[in-house]
Amino acid sequence: FEQTANFRRAEGLSVTEAGLAGLETPPNVIIAANDDMALGALEAVTAWGLAEEIDILGFDALPEALESVANGGLSGTVEQFPGGQISAAMRVAALEASGCEYMAEQVILLNPIVITADNLMEAERIGEVEGLGE
Repeated sequence: FEQTANFRRAEGLSVTEAGLAGLETPPNVIIAANDDMALGALEAVTAWGLAEEIDILGFDALPEALESVANGGLSGTVEQFPGGQISAAMRVAALEASGCEYMAEQVILLNPIVITADNLMEAERIGEVEGLGE
């Protein structure tokens, strides 16, 4: 099933509960467009006793999601390197402010990666997770 949860944890929980109730067989995986919805889905899946059967993937690599990955809750989250995005945007702004023209053809790519328990330390914000980033 596909349904919006408006990027909110509580709605991720309720949408997942409704989806599980309406399915004859639970899905193998739930993919959420952000970590808050993924964490809400995890709450629902856990309450249904299906946490071991359903992989849940979020997006944003928020510290709480990274902690959940470390603890075996979420299967993964997509790291989109917000610090790299900000740094690239500031470089372009500085170039334009100094009179240099930035060409739209000059694409700056920051390749997102899936963060799992296997590569958790590659997450940009891992230092914000108590006990993991030190």
